[in-house]
Amino acid sequence: MKGCERPEDLLGDGGLMKDLKKAPTQRLLGAELTERLGCERDAETPSVQANRRNGTSRKTLKGEDGSFANEVPRDRDGSFEPGLIAKGCRI
Repeated sequence: MKGCERPEDLLGDGGLMKDLKKAPTQRLLGAELTERLGCERDAETPSVQANRRNGTSRKTLKGEDGSFANEVPRDRDGSFEPGLIAKGCRI
């Protein structure tokens, strides 16, 4: 909270509240892909499994307090559609 002198420092466009939403959202999305693929991020993928992690894509999330960019993990065959943050949803 150091450096937060005005309400805008906490709730504004570059405020702390957006960071508090962004970090757990990204972790939950990563965990969702881990569950789908059946292996951790840095673990060796079984050779019989063709689908693997394939980086991230940027998605803008909109909420009551404005929007922020988030990194959504991808898989190689493009079948991963996050259940946590579906297309068009607001957080």
